[in-house]
Parts: sequence; structure tokens; C-alpha cells
Amino acid sequence: MTQPIITRTPQDRLRHTLMFEILLLAMLAPMMSLLLNRDIVDVGMLSVVISIKAMLINPFFNYLFDRYDVRRGRIPTERKLSGRLIHAAGLEITLIATSLPLIVWWLM
Repeated sequence: MTQPIITRTPQDRLRHTLMFEILLLAMLAPMMSLLLNRDIVDVGMLSVVISIKAMLINPFFNYLFDRYDVRRGRIPTERKLSGRLIHAAGLEITLIATSLPLIVWWLM
């Protein structure tokens, strides 16, 4: 008997993304302003832009990774630690690669 593979709902993904980004903005924007000796508004706006970009990339990346798992016969919601580490590293590498040019341009 084959059970259907269940993935997270779009509402779950949106809720997780929004909670993470709001927490990240509240913590990192003030710290980056102090570390870079830049105006909080300038760094705050950059942080919001990067956050929006991350929220747009995150669901797309998760969808593709879930499809990859399903094609391999794995259940995305039952990912092992190694799969979760690969997923997290892949997302972070994608976000860094797409953010660095924006950060360099913004802070010049």
C-alpha cells in the first residue's frame, strides 16, 4: 500500500517565513547599524529589501527541494538531520549569492 506524500501547506511556509524575517530584522538591523557605523534608516531599509528578497526566494527554494525529495521517494516532512543540513546550507548559499551584490551596491 502506498501512502501519499504530504508536504507543508503554503500557509505554514508563509507563517514560518514571516516569523523568521521579523525576528531577524528586529535583531540584526540595529546591530549592523552599529557595526558599520551607518544610519539605522539606511541599514534598516537594506535589511527590509533583503528580507523581502529572502521571503520571495524561500518558498520557491523549499518547493524545489521538496520536489527533489519526492522524486527520490523521500517524505519532505520526515527529512533526516543530514537532509535538513543540506537544505539549510543550500538556502543560505542561495541567499548570500543573491544578496552580496545588492549589499555592495547599497553601501557604496
